[in-house]
Amino acid sequence: MSTLDELQAQNLALSAQLRQLVKTESRLYRTQRQLDEQLKRINALNQFALAASRAADPVPILEQAARALMRIFPFEQALGLLCDHMGGTVTLRAVAAHSVLGREPHGAAMPAVVALPDGAREALAQPILFTDEPPGARPPALAPFVAACDGLFAPARSGRVAYLVLPLWRRTDALLAVLVARRITPAATFHEPLPGAAELPFLQLFAHHAESAVDNAILMKDLGDFASDLESRVRARTAELSEAQAELVLAGKMAAIGTLVAGLSHELNNPIGVILGSAQVLLERAPAGEPGTRALEAIERQARRCASLVNALLDFSRARTPTREPHAAGSLLKRVAHLASGHPRRHQVRLALAPGDGLPTIEVCATEIESALLNLIGNAFDATPSGGAIEVRAQASALGGRDGVEFSVRDTGDGIPDDVLPRIFDPFFTTKVVGKGTGLGLSLTRKIVDAHDGRIDVETRVGNGTTMRLWLPASARGGKP
Repeated sequence: MSTLDELQAQNLALSAQLRQLVKTESRLYRTQRQLDEQLKRINALNQFALAASRAADPVPILEQAARALMRIFPFEQALGLLCDHMGGTVTLRAVAAHSVLGREPHGAAMPAVVALPDGAREALAQPILFTDEPPGARPPALAPFVAACDGLFAPARSGRVAYLVLPLWRRTDALLAVLVARRITPAATFHEPLPGAAELPFLQLFAHHAESAVDNAILMKDLGDFASDLESRVRARTAELSEAQAELVLAGKMAAIGTLVAGLSHELNNPIGVILGSAQVLLERAPAGEPGTRALEAIERQARRCASLVNALLDFSRARTPTREPHAAGSLLKRVAHLASGHPRRHQVRLALAPGDGLPTIEVCATEIESALLNLIGNAFDATPSGGAIEVRAQASALGGRDGVEFSVRDTGDGIPDDVLPRIFDPFFTTKVVGKGTGLGLSLTRKIVDAHDGRIDVETRVGNGTTMRLWLPASARGGKP
């Protein structure tokens, strides 16, 4: 073999080695590129998982997931839809959107897919990759997700659009959310290929992280709502228990008063009757102007006050059911006004009566209701300065779905201070001077109203008077006077 032949053979061998080196270098480059791409994806996935784990609401998690998908793959637009399960119907609501520059949403409001169509649950068993070309390539059950993208980002003008529909499930039994990503540009670069079947395992891993984060956020939100609702129920129950405790305390007070009065009433009435009778006899016999006459008058006056106090205690402690009869509310109010007619002359306070029209009949013990209203009017006279006015009104009023009559007594006094208001119905509580009141008037009034299945309320403002409202149900027999 000549030297030339040897050189040609060596040249051929070197060329083959060079081609092999080029192939090896190409494989190394592709491997390095794939490694870099996988590291990029893993880094983006780790960043997303870390950020999602800190979120306490599913909406920002879906926003972060949309951005992460576009960092990992060359998608141009991404949409996050959150599922609402209401009465067996699954609806999807667009809550997150992200896009590259130039592919932004064209509208301010996000669209909403009304309901998950038939067959969509089966189609959403795993991540789906598809294009709009050829025309039949799009799965029919996924049409609402394409429509959601078109509604937010505007329909694509090019013929071939690549889509990714990534479902997020709660242990495969309940759909949590759906991520939709698309690319409108017809072709990606060689180094940025769209995901294919080979990327499905990675997409499933991505979906697993997103599912866990969304599921945890929903559970935490539900737990917070449950805790808030439980706290509201506890507060309401505590208020009910406090009210029940207050009623028990009041019942205890009334029982104690009843026991006390039952044991002492007869013992007190007998000596009071003797003192009062003796004072009256001595007054009749005493000559006018005698020094002891004023003392006898004081004895008689205080004896009458003691008798009145014993009678008030007896009325307050009695636990009997009133005898009720139908009465015209307007007529009852006029009788009360007549009984109270002596007050204005003594106090120079004007008493105005305003019976309403069409008042329903009420079935009450007239004597007790008159006593209750007279107590309210008497307190109004005590609170109203000379020259003031008191208005007594009656009007038809419904409460809790029941028809009835509301009596109101409004004065022009100074009102009730905030520190006094909670105690005005307590037995023996009074702000009047010693000897002026017993502190049983309002307690007895509320007891009468409660016995008639009614309600008593107070509306007051310091410096602007007080209005006491007494509501009684209409007679079950119906009818109007």
